[in-house]
Amino acid sequence: MESNLTDRATRMPEVSPDDVWGDVVGFDFDEPAMGSALPPKRNRSEKPSSTAVGGRNEPLRIDLPPQYQPNSANDRPSHGLEVQEINGSVLRLTPEESENPRMPRQIAFHERQPCPKGSRSSGGETREWGRAKKQSAVWILGTSVAVATMVVGTLMLLPMINESNAARPSPGQTDLVLDPEEALNDSGSLRDMLAQQTEAERIYTIFASALTPDDILPLLRDSSKVTPLVRAGKRPPTLSGNQRLQGHSDWGAYEKDGHTYGILKGALPDHSPFNAYFVISGGILLMDWKASTAYGTASFEELEQKLGNPDEIRCWISPSDFYTLAFPEHEYQSYQLVSPDQCKAVWCYGRRGEAANAALGGIFKAGGILAPKTDLEKVTLRLSPGPADGLPNQWLIVELLHKDWICP
Repeated sequence: MESNLTDRATRMPEVSPDDVWGDVVGFDFDEPAMGSALPPKRNRSEKPSSTAVGGRNEPLRIDLPPQYQPNSANDRPSHGLEVQEINGSVLRLTPEESENPRMPRQIAFHERQPCPKGSRSSGGETREWGRAKKQSAVWILGTSVAVATMVVGTLMLLPMINESNAARPSPGQTDLVLDPEEALNDSGSLRDMLAQQTEAERIYTIFASALTPDDILPLLRDSSKVTPLVRAGKRPPTLSGNQRLQGHSDWGAYEKDGHTYGILKGALPDHSPFNAYFVISGGILLMDWKASTAYGTASFEELEQKLGNPDEIRCWISPSDFYTLAFPEHEYQSYQLVSPDQCKAVWCYGRRGEAANAALGGIFKAGGILAPKTDLEKVTLRLSPGPADGLPNQWLIVELLHKDWICP
């Protein structure tokens, strides 16, 4: 019966009669051997014996027979494994000696040459090296006086330098001299106008809340001339009841072409802006109705269709570069006219070389280092229809009536 202690998975194949233990040829099994020798070949009839201990089979123990176990260290076979211990020592080679011996190094001392007394090369080797040197009071005082003299002299020469670089009038320019009496009168009129803010607010409040034209005619400048226009305007009141102007109003006094006037700027209760013009006539503050309402003999809706009377148009103006065959650039200067409320616009052209175009050019003229102005400016113009082949919204400038909306 085969032992149940054998492992079927690792079981070696059966030994055939032709198998030869070639590695033990010439080996003497009578001599004790180390673990490197194999045991003698077993007969096929022999089976491993097993003894039951406590109802269990004892494990199989594989060991060398007693005859192959050495009894002492002297009994070890001579053909056993040779063990060499590595202890970390390094085998060093003996350096070879040269046949030609080296010449011994010879050191020669060279004494340093003495430096002459007072030489700069010895400044860093003295005992005073690294210590702050005290300057004499005379030297400090002299330096201060020299610096002060230089600064004062430069400041004294500065006006002479600026005078040589100052701009001088070109040929053809005349020096303007302000008459002291005229300047005093102008400043007095501006001062009187600045003191009229309260009265200007009162007048405009009456104007904005008037129910009939008769309520405002006594407060207007040149009332006899503007009465037909005021009555034909049919303007409804913008203030009712106890309403007042919205917020704080701005008041300013201006002088243009020898004429002094004031402008009241603010907002109505519906937040719409207003600009009211005032003048002093006979010691009384009056409102200029045409300038305050931006009156024009034709509306911009009519000007867009080449309709209406263009004799007196109040608008904003700015230079433009829009040209057509009817208004070529070499013959006309292009401008854009914007309505007083800045909602509509038309094109107008000034003929080069004429007085109207020259006057408009003075408003937008450029200086030596300043670019031409392109902002909107207030003007009052007289227009005329353009050529038949022009666009409906193209007009010709005939005359610049005023550089603002108020006439002198």
